[in-house]
This record gives sequence, C-alpha cells and structure tokens, in this order.
Amino acid sequence: MNTVVQENTKDQKNHEDLLKHLVIQSKNDLLNLEKKNCFLQQIFQKNKFDQILKPNLLKADYWIKIFYILQERTKKNIKQPVLIYQGTRDGLNNQQYWKKVNGKENLLMVFKSKSDYIFGAYSPCKWESCNGKYIEDNTLSSFIFSQTHDQVYPLKQDQKQYAIYCYSGNGPRFGQGYDIYIQGDFNDGNSRLGCSYQFNQYKGGNDDPYLFGQNKPEIKECEIYELQFV
Repeated sequence: MNTVVQENTKDQKNHEDLLKHLVIQSKNDLLNLEKKNCFLQQIFQKNKFDQILKPNLLKADYWIKIFYILQERTKKNIKQPVLIYQGTRDGLNNQQYWKKVNGKENLLMVFKSKSDYIFGAYSPCKWESCNGKYIEDNTLSSFIFSQTHDQVYPLKQDQKQYAIYCYSGNGPRFGQGYDIYIQGDFNDGNSRLGCSYQFNQYKGGNDDPYLFGQNKPEIKECEIYELQFV
C-alpha cells in the first residue's frame, strides 16, 4: 500500500487530498451522492485500500467514507484494522468487553441495535479498566458516526477532556453527558448526542432514540477493531 501511495507525485497527492476533503464534506445538494461514492471508490481502489479489512457491519461505500475521515483526522495511513472483539462471538457483556479492550487504543467500535441501526465511534484514547475516569483526547480526532443517518459527529474542542469514559462496570461510553452510554449488559443505557460531540439536533441532555432507533441501546452486535498505522 505504501509503495503505491509514494509513487504518486506530490501535486497529484495534494490534488487528490483536496478533492477527497471536498467530496466527504459536501452536501448532497452540492454534489450528486452517486458521483461522490464513485469518486471515492476510484481513489480507494487506485491506492489499493480495498485490500484492507472492512468492518463487517459497514457497507462498502460508508466504510470508504469513514476510512478517509480516519486518515484525515489522525494524519496517518491505516495499515490494517484488527478485530479484537465481536459481541456475538465473545459475549455481549462488560466482562468480555474489558477483557478485550483493556490497555488498547486507536479503537474503532461499530454497533448494531435491535432496530438494525448501525452506528459507532473512534477514539485514539487508551481504554483502561478502572473505577471511573474520563480520558482526554488532545488530538480532537475522536468522533461518533451513524451509518443509518450517513452522518459523522466530531468531538467538540471545549469537550476534549471528556472524549471517553472508562468504568469496568459498564461497556463503552463516549462524552461527558454520555453521547453514547452502553451499560454492562449491552441492553441498558442511553444516548444524549450533542453533549460532547457535535450534533445540531441536541435535545438538552434528554435521552434520544436517534442513534439506537430506540431509547435504550439494546445492542445485538458489536465489533471493535484496533487500528494499526504506518
């Protein structure tokens, strides 16, 4: 992968990076969605990124979008995601979850709820099994996403100290007001998207079914990938 990328001229690479940024950020009324996806797929295949493992729960076109956002935010090239936890295989509970993620960083989490909503989050922060503490993301590269709504929600600059919350009695938590809060049984919890992650439909700290498709997470599948960079 690196060899192919390095063979591009500097001007070509800068041009491609600019176009990727414009395509990813543009609204559907500014650029036809089908043309957006086609353009991103062409660059994706040209650079042989399609040889990199795709998360099972993500559609091909949405994975391409998330892939480029990851590279843009981390300023690194993704070598290979490694599947370290799969709920239906390892057990959808906090004990198995922490057994797999404790001490890990650069984790991409993808969830599927009872309503078949697909959502997830990425953070470079290290997950630590403990009695409860927030972990700060000074890089501001953490974000939440919804494949169902085709949206990405970046970490707010003034909320960077609340990127993730580690507590061994629960599952994953993102944000101070718990933009994503999944309890230890992976059924209970809530979402208050807009507390620490940008969301223009924030409901003032009230539980919102937007991410899950219902008020409670009721997760029926969770995949967690440890990202490796070059």
